[in-house]
Amino acid sequence: LVGSEMCIRDSVWVGAVALALSGTFLVRYAVDQGWLGPAVRVLLGTFLGVALLAAGERLRRVPRIGSALSAAGVAALFASFYAAASLYHLIPAVVGFVLLGLTAAAGVALSLRQGPLVAVVGLIGGYLTPILIQSDAAPGPALFAYLLLLLTAMLTVTDRRGWWGLSTGSMAAGLLWVLLLLAQVRGREDALWPGLFVLASLALFVFTALRSGSAAAISEPSAIARLPVLPLYVALSGSLLAQMALAARTDFGIQEWLFLGLLGAAALLLGRLREPLAPLAWLGAGLTGLLLLVWGAGLE
Repeated sequence: LVGSEMCIRDSVWVGAVALALSGTFLVRYAVDQGWLGPAVRVLLGTFLGVALLAAGERLRRVPRIGSALSAAGVAALFASFYAAASLYHLIPAVVGFVLLGLTAAAGVALSLRQGPLVAVVGLIGGYLTPILIQSDAAPGPALFAYLLLLLTAMLTVTDRRGWWGLSTGSMAAGLLWVLLLLAQVRGREDALWPGLFVLASLALFVFTALRSGSAAAISEPSAIARLPVLPLYVALSGSLLAQMALAARTDFGIQEWLFLGLLGAAALLLGRLREPLAPLAWLGAGLTGLLLLVWGAGLE
């Protein structure tokens, strides 16, 4: 019985892939023949994405199939909105940015009902959105507010599902954006928003982690081991490294030292509050000391 059920599921997957490929080739042929204009292509892609999301929601109780259809729908919507904004210029870049952000949020929200696969697709698309909608402007509050909202959405899901791997990846992706935008940081004013983003991201991450650990300890005293220790180490060390890079980029301004001091204080406080996190104090002190050596060498 189990074997026959697996065969049926595999057959469904094969049929779904074959259907998707045949539809793709048909649309591709129509485009090559000039039958479909840019607006029609975007509309068809959008309709396909919505239809896949609807099918995934309807089949959410079917293992793997519902989440796979929803993930495909999220990917189709990303492709359609990106094409409309960047390839065909049918809509303004700001509108495309908002639509892509909403698509990412929808994917994360659907993951509560359909599993982590939809969240993964939504997060990948969400963090790629600033690249897809390119801009030469200096990094400002709008971009970092968007990144912070993505992290908040994933942490909200993690608080209910315990998907700390996804939240840690989301935190790392946000910090990676800070490093990627270093070239556009031309002064201390430009470094303000990335620095505040680092602090806010770490604060949200730590709050969710401690809340999750406390809730587990209340329901089951032995569950204190469920405190996401490794994700906290990754989040704090990544935040320190990102802030160190900002400090070096701005020639070690007072603002950057202040932000580093706040991160160091967070490391000391976490080590004090939770015994498994005690080495965080040494980690913070070590990285700050390393930065002081770099700063001192530059003064010579």
